[in-house]
Amino acid sequence: SHSWVQALSVYQRTVTEIAPYAFAGSLSLETVTMPQTLQGVLPEGCFSDCYSLHKVNCLPENLSEISGSLFAGCNALENLTLPENCTAIGNYGFYECAALTEFTIPESVKSIGDCAFCGCENLTTMTIPVGTTLEQAREILRHHKIEKLPIVDKDFNLKGLITIKDIE
Repeated sequence: SHSWVQALSVYQRTVTEIAPYAFAGSLSLETVTMPQTLQGVLPEGCFSDCYSLHKVNCLPENLSEISGSLFAGCNALENLTLPENCTAIGNYGFYECAALTEFTIPESVKSIGDCAFCGCENLTTMTIPVGTTLEQAREILRHHKIEKLPIVDKDFNLKGLITIKDIE
């Protein structure tokens, strides 16, 4: 592990990929800033078990997927904005990110993996895009133990609200 690293800023324009589990277990890592040159997918477990990681600045705009276990065990991670091109959140992507209280899923996300938000004990609100089916909403509410799902358009205008009581 890289227990002494507190901040990671990758500014090199030539960096296009990071290895799987590259920073996993970096116990003192608190902030991460990534270059826009990273391509497609941040690899599996890249930042898993970075217990002190509370802020990720600037995910690459062309990031297409939150890979499996990418931020699993980052229990200090307070918030994260997914880029508009992200289409999937992998299995255990945010597993045990206990500091997350709310999360917005962009319209581009078409699949959410198993246990993507399991163990996110303080996550009470997840905002979902217009077009989310009632079945998808039911799955999110039950599987991720979310209490309410605000529905917003691409400009984040509130278009509706689904609660667990609406589905039961």
